[in-house]
Amino acid sequence: LMPIAAVPLLAQMQCPNNYQVMGDGRCIRAVYVNVEGKLGDLMSKGINECKKDGAVLPIIRTEEENTMFNAIFSSFPPVDHYSLGALCNSTTRRLEWMDGSKITFNKSITSLDFDCVANDQRVMSRPDKNDWDLHSAAQSSRWSVICVVETKVEPCGDYDQISDDSDETKPCFKIFNSPMSWKDAEKK
Repeated sequence: LMPIAAVPLLAQMQCPNNYQVMGDGRCIRAVYVNVEGKLGDLMSKGINECKKDGAVLPIIRTEEENTMFNAIFSSFPPVDHYSLGALCNSTTRRLEWMDGSKITFNKSITSLDFDCVANDQRVMSRPDKNDWDLHSAAQSSRWSVICVVETKVEPCGDYDQISDDSDETKPCFKIFNSPMSWKDAEKK
C-alpha cells in the first residue's frame, strides 16, 4: 500500500529578484521613489525596467484594488504621485491599460475619455487623496514608479489538489511510488 500524504500547504509565491510579495499576491518593486524629472521620461524608463521582469505599471480595475494599491504605495516613503499603467493607444487615441484592456474603473477627478494623442496626459494615483489625476508628460516634478508582477499562485506547490467541487477545502495530496510509513510520508 502506498501512503498518500494529505497536508495543508501555504500558497507558494515566487517573485523576481528585488521584488516583494504585497497586497493580494502581487510582486512589487519600487523603480523610482520621489525622483525629480519629466513625467513622460520617468514613465518610459520605468516601463522599460518593468518589462525586463515581465512586469507592468499598476493596473487598477476595482475599488478593492485601488484600496490595496493605496496601502502598498503608503508602505513606501511619502509620495504625492505614483504612475499607473494607463497608456495611450495611438490607433484608438484613447487611454487603455498596459495589457491592452479597456479602463472601466476610474478614480480620476476628471474624465479619462479624451484624445490622448492630442493631449499627452498621464494618469497618476494620489494615495493620500484616494483618487487619480492627470499630468502632462512634459511636467517636471517628483514622481514615483513601481513595477507589478501578477504572480501565479500554486496553492499546493508540487503536490496535487483534490478537485472535487463538493469539497470546499480542496486539500493537497501527493502519492509516493515507494512504500513508507505515515510518519515518513508526513515529513515529505
